[in-house]
Amino acid sequence: MDRSSFPEPDREVIHFKVWRFLVVYVLNPTLLVPVAAYLWSRYRGTYAKPIGLPGAVPREFLEASFGVLGTGLAFAGIPNVGLLHLTRPLTFVATLLVVLQIPAMSRLRRNWYLVAMGLGLLAAAMGYALDTPAYRNSVFTTVQSLIYLIVSSIELRWILMIEDDVPVAARPEFWFFSALLVFASGSLLFNATSNYFLRTLTHDLLPIPWVAVNVVYVMYYFLMAKVFLCPKPTSS
Repeated sequence: MDRSSFPEPDREVIHFKVWRFLVVYVLNPTLLVPVAAYLWSRYRGTYAKPIGLPGAVPREFLEASFGVLGTGLAFAGIPNVGLLHLTRPLTFVATLLVVLQIPAMSRLRRNWYLVAMGLGLLAAAMGYALDTPAYRNSVFTTVQSLIYLIVSSIELRWILMIEDDVPVAARPEFWFFSALLVFASGSLLFNATSNYFLRTLTHDLLPIPWVAVNVVYVMYYFLMAKVFLCPKPTSS
């Protein structure tokens, strides 16, 4: 007998409000974890300043400010997709500026990263024209993930090649690039397909990929927080 003649069993669908609550009220607030870690490290005074990452602190406050603004719009039920066309490229530039200011950065790597910054901004402009503020800038976010993936892989290799008495896990640079690697690898596929989800998924199913990628962001925020929670090196 044809299986199509049997009625399909009822499937319980999680309501949109449940997904929204999980993203907005549970996952999104973790964007403040790195800033909280920095403030705690300064209060305690037992953690090392990320001297090898000039600009890391302003970058974290910038990213947190943009995150709070976007989340505030979500709280108010106001779409924030158009805002991301501006804030994401600014955070991207701030991130690469941190990388470019690393004291041990070679001129060759610095030049390549400047080219990567230019390509990212070009992708942001192209994505704005193609996706419009009504949709995510999937062109830029995909290129951003690819650039972060390459930059973090190169810099982690250099960090692992350094021979000195400081353990790798005690280096703020290690945690910074590990965070970028997790962010890039975990969000690359989502960034490339997010607008497809926006156009095809039903109202109640639409938040599912956002929940999945926000779990990746939570891991990213906690790794970035570790940048400010490395112990001070002990004197011999």
